Amino acid sequence: MRFITYAALLSLSLTALACDDTAAAVKQKSTQDMQQAEQHLDKTGEQLTEEAHQATRTVADAAVETKEDAEKAAKEAVHDTKKEIDEIDDQVAGEIREN
Repeated sequence: MRFITYAALLSLSLTALACDDTAAAVKQKSTQDMQQAEQHLDKTGEQLTEEAHQATRTVADAAVETKEDAEKAAKEAVHDTKKEIDEIDDQVAGEIREN
């Protein structure tokens, strides 16, 4: 009977050790997985931040180009308007001279 009790205790002790080893391995693996996940999140966050900055720069560049295009178009419109006014002035002056 004692032998069975000792064998059972030994078996339980070995099982407990195996469980401890398994728990330690699981804990280590989960710690590694968490560290990898944190690194991945950090890297993803950095990439998203860089993409956001690039998008902001692109929008700013487009705004500058749009402003420059608008200024150029406005100057051309002013020039064309002055040209038309000068032509009309010349026509009116010509009509006045004729009369």
